[in-house]
Amino acid sequence: MNLDLLRAFVLVAHNLSFNKAAGLLFISQAAVSKQIAELEKQLGVQLFIREYHKLQLTSEGAELLKECKEVMGTIDRILNKHSVPRGGARKLVIGCVENEYTFFPQVIKMIRERLPDVFLDVKVLPPREIEGAVDCDELDIGIRPFFSTGPKTKLSCKELYTARMCFVLPREHSYARNRVLDIAALGKERFLVLDPSVYDEHSWFIDYCSKRKFRPNITNQVLRVDELFWQVAAGIGISVLGFNPNFYRILRQTLAFVTMEGEDAYMKLGAVWKAQNTNPVIPQLISIISEAYDS
Repeated sequence: MNLDLLRAFVLVAHNLSFNKAAGLLFISQAAVSKQIAELEKQLGVQLFIREYHKLQLTSEGAELLKECKEVMGTIDRILNKHSVPRGGARKLVIGCVENEYTFFPQVIKMIRERLPDVFLDVKVLPPREIEGAVDCDELDIGIRPFFSTGPKTKLSCKELYTARMCFVLPREHSYARNRVLDIAALGKERFLVLDPSVYDEHSWFIDYCSKRKFRPNITNQVLRVDELFWQVAAGIGISVLGFNPNFYRILRQTLAFVTMEGEDAYMKLGAVWKAQNTNPVIPQLISIISEAYDS
């Protein structure tokens, strides 16, 4: 048995979906199914009841999930605090959301230049998992979005930037050249949204529409931002997302990012960490990350 099997089990059990777990692990659904089958074989018990379009934990699976959360939390804390790669360098773990993957290499480059003795492990996680991972000491710092009212968290938080929310449209869309767009004009459109079990955009978008007495025709939910982009580009539907200049530069040939109308149409990106984390490098890391986003 290894940690990969247990991590796969925890994600499947938490989401009750092989497909969602595969998306979070960035592997195929078949690979996740194979991992669960191997774990069941090694333990000699059935962990899930598989029915048509439905997945349930068995009593043995529920008990294992409880034990896994305790054991794996302890293992991650030990590994994160005592790993000594690169000749004694301190290992720190930073978590960021998928939306930031185009920019985060610049952040890591700055950190490596300023703190060459610090070894960084960067994990890409869904927004709703980042705060929990920081709180459980699985991450030292998390970078995640907050919507409309700004950060509301029990953790220490540093706002990094504010971004307008945008409609993501195919480049050939009739409104692609608009600078600002009222959602009322999109009544006949099919909307694609990021999966509400993983991302916060969905609940924000529903609230945004409700305030305007608009009922969006949501036809699909996707697990990953890159999947959302190609589906919009393919003409399957349109979507909404916080404006990211890096995405704009990369995707402007196929997609248009049109500002959503309304004073409530924005999101904030923040860095979160535990105040109880006494590592002296944390303040330096926060300062560098803030500088990177300001530049």
